[in-house]
Amino acid sequence: MSATDEAGSVLKLSDITVSGTVDPTKAGRYEVTYSYTDAAGNDSYQDSYHHSSGVSSKY
Repeated sequence: MSATDEAGSVLKLSDITVSGTVDPTKAGRYEVTYSYTDAAGNDSYQDSYHHSSGVSSKY
C-alpha cells in the first residue's frame, strides 16, 4: 500500500494515522481507517475492511 499527497509525493508511513486493529487469530471482518492531515490542515481518510480467516501458525 502507498499513499501520496496532493503534489504526488509519496507519504511516509509515520505521517499516516492508522485506527483499528485486526486479530489474525479470530475469524471476522475488521475495519481499519487510514488518515492524514496535510500542512494546510486538510484531512483525508480511507476506510478499509480486512477479513481474517482465524488461521494461526504454530512453529
